[in-house]
Amino acid sequence: MTLIIGCISPEFAIIGGDTQLSSGDLSRGRFRRTTHLKVNRVSKDFVIGILGNWSWCYKRDDGNVFQYDEYENLLNRLLLSENADKLVFLKKFIDKNKKIDATAIFIRQKDNEFELGYVSTNGEDEFMKKKKYDEIEVLFNESFFKSKNDVVEIIMDELKQKWNLTNSLTDCLFLVNNVILKLIGIGKNVPIVLPDTPYSEVTNTVGGYITIKILNKDPKISNNLSLCYNWDKYSLLDKITNPFSRIVDQNISVKYIDNLAMLIRSYVSGFNINIRASLFELVNKQIALIIEEKILESKLMNELIIFINEKYKIELPKINLKEEEIVPDFMDIIFGDENELVDSNYLKRFFNN
Repeated sequence: MTLIIGCISPEFAIIGGDTQLSSGDLSRGRFRRTTHLKVNRVSKDFVIGILGNWSWCYKRDDGNVFQYDEYENLLNRLLLSENADKLVFLKKFIDKNKKIDATAIFIRQKDNEFELGYVSTNGEDEFMKKKKYDEIEVLFNESFFKSKNDVVEIIMDELKQKWNLTNSLTDCLFLVNNVILKLIGIGKNVPIVLPDTPYSEVTNTVGGYITIKILNKDPKISNNLSLCYNWDKYSLLDKITNPFSRIVDQNISVKYIDNLAMLIRSYVSGFNINIRASLFELVNKQIALIIEEKILESKLMNELIIFINEKYKIELPKINLKEEEIVPDFMDIIFGDENELVDSNYLKRFFNN
């Protein structure tokens, strides 16, 4: 299951989610690379993020099996002018659709107020959870609820407490971004300790990259944090850096730097003008997290900061270096360290146009 997080306050609303990178049987290596965005803004005041299975198959007369995508059908029909009330149409569409097992988290802006909720083919879903932080309301799905029903909630609470997050747009974006990124960064398996078992692993279905849509009191401006990976030869999804490769799975820095590149390029773009100050704060806070969590060493991060500042003509502050003794791991001495492949030149690619 993917991870979708919706967040509203009196002043803004956010939906973020990971992205499906393949179709087929990933565990057996029988898959094809394809990008399915799970978060879409269908009008100036309505955004949805999807969970579950939105497609179904039928056998044609010639013996071939055809896959029908109900989400694509939904998006096309939501764009029609006659379906002016998007929420009413979404509910009707899902209520009458018996061939899919699907959920849509939505944010609706009406009369300068934001509404957050979900609609599901199952009515009430046990994997959906809602939390309140002061004036902030958060709705999300517990991606591993069948094994442990509070994995996402624990990550969210830890981030909120450790970074003293407020109700600001910067901090809410930071929260949504890093809850999803934390799960993406874990890799192919999520370690989950179950009752009466010392250790177990669950296959991680949260992956790819993050897409975030933002609504605020100026609905004419479409605030979007993402990259067009299908067209971007320097991205995580290029032909050189296979997102399913061992180097990407075992080097968390690749995923975090790719995400940082998305945030920086969203900041310097001409499409997020009215939230640029918040995005600059977000970028600096994201760099601080990367250093705090030891995802990248300070010296290497400073190399990237110098490169970013020169390339985009911005002024990100450098990290204060500390003298640290790095003791090589015994297994790295014997077999070599795959992290050596992830140097500054490798990571700089994600910031190229």
